[in-house]
Amino acid sequence: MNNLTTKADGLYEKSNKLLDVFPFIQVASKYFNRVTLVGSASMNLMTDADIDIDCEVDKLDKNAVTNFVNELLDYKECRKVIVYNQFFDERPYCIVNIERFNFAGEKWIITFFVSTNLNNTTELAQQIKSKLTPEKRITILQFKEYRQNNKQKRSIASHLIYEAVLNKDITTIDDFKTFLSSKDVDPNKQDEKNLSSFRPSEVRLPAPVGF
Repeated sequence: MNNLTTKADGLYEKSNKLLDVFPFIQVASKYFNRVTLVGSASMNLMTDADIDIDCEVDKLDKNAVTNFVNELLDYKECRKVIVYNQFFDERPYCIVNIERFNFAGEKWIITFFVSTNLNNTTELAQQIKSKLTPEKRITILQFKEYRQNNKQKRSIASHLIYEAVLNKDITTIDDFKTFLSSKDVDPNKQDEKNLSSFRPSEVRLPAPVGF
């Protein structure tokens, strides 16, 4: 088996165990209307210990977010919880990050995105999974690893990788760089230093056409 798929399978198994041991989805469901595991942890496309959870609400409620964070802090393992207050944006939302969460030999980042509009991320994940083949999965993991090794995780959004591989049948890094340039994304730009491992401005971008 490919080393990347072995690593991804291992992270996927650990992420499922983490969410079994620590019922964060159930906790979030007490405060938010629709809570769903999304992103690479929901599709077995992980290259690092990063879990994304969507929390869709009918109306943003600061008290609900505060109560949710307070309950997270009841877990001694939640040593670093960061709240990004975007309530006053044109499209208001809120982000809660658990960082440096030690579990099963990994340091996890668990991100809760709270919004009234989550761009149908659950449906998008299902559409992505329906297009995956073993070969395309390996290519996606290769591009993600390349992005990670070059410190570009925040500079290159994951949906661009999915679009390139699943919609455009791109298989090489050189062609992927050309694709990024066609999207007005600098393929060589590295993430800025001294920022959090998570940049909220890039959390939700438009879903790729064709999914």
